[in-house]
Amino acid sequence: MSFTIAIQVSTEATYRVELSSKDAKAIGKDYVDPGEKWTDEAEMALQTAFESVEGEITELLIESLPKRMGIEVELKPLELKLDHDLNSISAEVNSVEVQQ
Repeated sequence: MSFTIAIQVSTEATYRVELSSKDAKAIGKDYVDPGEKWTDEAEMALQTAFESVEGEITELLIESLPKRMGIEVELKPLELKLDHDLNSISAEVNSVEVQQ
């Protein structure tokens, strides 16, 4: 008789990047309404720009998961293997927040 143990995990983390004014404007310029000033629209423009990369971030998170993890349970060394079915893995961006 054998047993298969499945351990479902969730992780929450925050990634940050600090942008110079020049880089921020270069990234967000296409998201500023015509006739509006960058200074008035900067936060919303940057939020929209970074929300547009949600799919890329999600893919990177899934790809970067460790495929194997060595653990010890009651002094018994074991190797946990990530399920190979990538459809069973979920990752998501919960929010994008811009601070000045």
